[in-house]
Amino acid sequence: MFLKLTPTTGQPLYLQLMQQIRHAAETGALKDGDQLPGIRTLAEELLLTTPNA
Repeated sequence: MFLKLTPTTGQPLYLQLMQQIRHAAETGALKDGDQLPGIRTLAEELLLTTPNA
């Protein structure tokens, strides 16, 4: 996976993801037809957790 989040930057995580995905598409690292992982899979890969309700 080419995505990496840095929570300490103060920039919202969704903006970090959006910018990284856009950059990957612009540089060719992400090609037409490539699938992004689902949100739960992505959260697991990035080691994000949601608070228990």
